[in-house]
Amino acid sequence: MKSYTIDAILKGVREKDNKVLHYIYQENYPAIKKHIIDNNGYPQDAKDIFQDAIVIIYEQSKKRELDLDCSFSTYLYSICKILWLRELKKKREERTDKIELEDFLNVQDIIGSYDETERYANYHKHIINLGYNCQKILRLFYDGVPLKEIARIMGYKNEDIVKSKKFTCKEKLLKWIRNDPDLQNRRKGEEKMRR
Repeated sequence: MKSYTIDAILKGVREKDNKVLHYIYQENYPAIKKHIIDNNGYPQDAKDIFQDAIVIIYEQSKKRELDLDCSFSTYLYSICKILWLRELKKKREERTDKIELEDFLNVQDIIGSYDETERYANYHKHIINLGYNCQKILRLFYDGVPLKEIARIMGYKNEDIVKSKKFTCKEKLLKWIRNDPDLQNRRKGEEKMRR
């Protein structure tokens, strides 16, 4: 396959030259796809990020001459990394604690007809008592961090320890919620009203 200089690549992007764009794709997409998949992404995410990065470079090269002090591949890769970090941050922010906890605990039947605010307050009251390590493990797990990475972050020897700790933390939290006196009183009141 023909190779191109940085200037030829930037000119090709600016002029939407299919040969140059194909070259960029062949040379760079596999590494970018691997990075995104290794960091909680999917192939479609990689395609979207790659396209967004090319559009950014196109816009930059139209506005001014780009004077790169690194290879084009390094520049493209760094843009993709930044875009993916932003995307991960956005995804985390969209997954509010309320949704994470509903999915995690699946305690609608325990909580009964609490409205959402009361239910969240009940979860939060018990979560803050879990202790730092439990909170961190559950947060990492529900942020989609792989078990192997959680083990590394937490300083555990392997993924089995993470699974065991996660299970223990989850069970402790469920037990506290089930035995919550406010919750039990509320449920008794609901049962009386149904009679």
